[in-house]
Amino acid sequence: MKKLIMMLAMGTLGTVPMCFASSAHQGQSPCAQAPMVLRYDAPADFFEESLPIGNGKIGALVYGGTDDNIIYLNDITLWTGKPVDRQLDKDAHQWIPKIREALFEEDYAKADSLQLHVQGPNSQFFQPLGTLHIKDLGLGAVSDYHRSLSLDSSIVKDSYLRNGQKIEREYFASHPDNLIAIRLRGDINCRIALTAQVPHQVKTIPTQLTMTGHATGDAKESIHFCTMIRVETDGETSASDSSLTITHAKEAILYIVNETSFNGFDKHPVSQGAPYLENAANDLWHTQNYSYADFYARHLADYKAIYDRVKINLGGASTPSTSSGTVEAMAEPAEALTNELLLKGDSRYLEELYFQFGRYLLISCSRTAGVPANLQGLWTPHLWSPWRGNYTVNINLEENYWPAFVANMAEMAQPLDDFVQALATNGRYTAMNYYGISEGWCSSHNSDIWAMTNPVGEKRENPMWANWNLGGAWLVNTLWEHYQFTQDQQYLRSTVYPLMKGAATFCLQWLVENPKVPGELITAPSTSPENEYITDKGYHGVTCYGGTADLAIIRELFTNTIAAGKILGDKNKDLEKALARLHPYTVGHMGDLNEWYYDWDDRDITHRHQSHLIGLYPGNHISYPSTPSTSSGTVLGSEKLLEAAKRTLELKGDETTGWSTGWRINLWARMKNGEKAYQIYRKLLTAVAPEKSRIPNYSKGGGTYPNLFDAHPPFQIDGNFGGVAGVCEMLMQSSMVNGQWSIELLPAIPETWSEGSVSGLCARGGYELAFEWKGGKVRDCSIKARRNGTVTLRYNGQQKTVKLKAGQTQNIKTW
Repeated sequence: MKKLIMMLAMGTLGTVPMCFASSAHQGQSPCAQAPMVLRYDAPADFFEESLPIGNGKIGALVYGGTDDNIIYLNDITLWTGKPVDRQLDKDAHQWIPKIREALFEEDYAKADSLQLHVQGPNSQFFQPLGTLHIKDLGLGAVSDYHRSLSLDSSIVKDSYLRNGQKIEREYFASHPDNLIAIRLRGDINCRIALTAQVPHQVKTIPTQLTMTGHATGDAKESIHFCTMIRVETDGETSASDSSLTITHAKEAILYIVNETSFNGFDKHPVSQGAPYLENAANDLWHTQNYSYADFYARHLADYKAIYDRVKINLGGASTPSTSSGTVEAMAEPAEALTNELLLKGDSRYLEELYFQFGRYLLISCSRTAGVPANLQGLWTPHLWSPWRGNYTVNINLEENYWPAFVANMAEMAQPLDDFVQALATNGRYTAMNYYGISEGWCSSHNSDIWAMTNPVGEKRENPMWANWNLGGAWLVNTLWEHYQFTQDQQYLRSTVYPLMKGAATFCLQWLVENPKVPGELITAPSTSPENEYITDKGYHGVTCYGGTADLAIIRELFTNTIAAGKILGDKNKDLEKALARLHPYTVGHMGDLNEWYYDWDDRDITHRHQSHLIGLYPGNHISYPSTPSTSSGTVLGSEKLLEAAKRTLELKGDETTGWSTGWRINLWARMKNGEKAYQIYRKLLTAVAPEKSRIPNYSKGGGTYPNLFDAHPPFQIDGNFGGVAGVCEMLMQSSMVNGQWSIELLPAIPETWSEGSVSGLCARGGYELAFEWKGGKVRDCSIKARRNGTVTLRYNGQQKTVKLKAGQTQNIKTW
């Protein structure tokens, strides 16, 4: 048993410091929240209608058909490829001086073409594990179909009548027991088949299916897997070559386990792979030691310990809460069909549901050490996922973790710790091979499970996305945020600061003196992620020098690294000097914040990326109340920067992709514009309907699919997480002001949310809050401290200084 438990723990996460445990048990009053349930009256026909479950490593997409119930299976560690070649393109850095020469001669076309020489291979692919079919062998008419996903319990259910007899099914993915469980009840006669799009083979015995295979590619060079399904039933079972048949049963339970040979980013998946066959067999053996009720109870306790920390009510259902914070039996809006709520729009319940669905997704897909949530979380039905299902590090991976800390799920960001460390390990070689920099590390536009860091593009793709090299410099700030919220100095010292310092060291050597303004520092070559400029000569290009996004990322990184060093007693005089020399922000002829060194126009002014606004959000160096920045001896204060940022967003308009919509909610909230932030949140909740004449059927984007997945299009999970973070920013913001933590309540509250309540939100400095409001004014608030400290609480146009000891909760009457 001890050996088994150790194996079950491999690749999973322990406990890390969160903001606090559930408010209901920590002296704070929980907010009254309606049951959070997605409901439908038909099976899914498409991926965008399926319901996801996951335990942070394995997951499933439940379609719920009555004749053929299709369930796509995924494992977050099943990718193509093997560890990167660290000597690849070791002489590519020789092209950097030539690119700089072309740039400083203003020959942007030549610079664009030379950039192709500084490109390496593209990332590997995240791949689907298998497809489970549960075929009902019963005959006769089907009626009264219901399908649901309870966010409160992380369980999918569906049911229907066949010939008047009820069939019920439920599905959950357990983190503590590393399995997926499916229970069938009623008059059960079905055939169970397991197949896959990747190379595989299936073997059966009367109560067990076993599928082995490997990711697409050479079997000697690929990740291998073993999926096992065990059946418990009171009926009869029989086996064919590739399927099991269950007959004359009133109940049948399927336990699904899977293990892969992935053993780390730097371990060959075959010669150094994990013992996936033995691990899968042990996982399956474990299912014989407990009952279905035991597994469900353990799953529920594990899930709710995280999910129940935050409750929200935005003025939808208002029912007195019980002492446990749940809502009493009621004619609750969760009875409405979710797809109809989307089409209807203007639903407070839907706004709450979307918020909690995002938290549910992160809990369900981000619990595997060193393997963070990818572009699709961990769910894909596609052999070749859109954008390879990879890690896109010029916004998307960062956005995945925006809600982790403020929405009280700090453990879910732990996979980033080991992943960023892996990037730093590989990134030292990328820094040398591609940029000629011998100290520090960098990471580029894309990555994958092997922690690749090279600029992508394969020497033939557009530099506007392929040649960007500041992914590590941006991503490492997520770890700094982790410290800011938890105030764990040991974590800062051992994990965060060394990684920040390494990224900052690379940037320090990547910066060059501006030949146009002696003394200034800029980047060259530079790009602004995925965007294009038009020069004053009319050239449409992508490569430049001194791009605003580059300098915003470096400015944020240097500022935070200096702050971290001061906490730990380490001086960073070189960073301080370089920070003061960075080329400043400038305002363009349209009143917007310039994205380029010169006041050039964007080729597409409505472009989805707004990377030059990173300092506003998710960064903090463009903010209220003051932002000193010099330009040719003139102080460009925070008010002018905020006005320029606002004008930038106005010019971009509101029509954009899903993840970009999520980002813009946060940007507007940081500017304290609640009505605009809410308008963009409602834009994110725009129903995306199927187009029957096109394949794939869901082709429109900038909104939400029927299953509440974000429509980029196609599905990208980052938009869901951006939406959650945006709601948090509208309700509460926290920052360091004049050396003291400051928390502002309802900084961007829209009139539509004139009353409501929330509990469990976390603030920088190590605080957790619960508060309610009416008429747009905070009525009651409680604040709890993780450590001894003093914080300024701002609300209703006033402020209050609160001193707290570690673990202390203070209730504050604000009305």
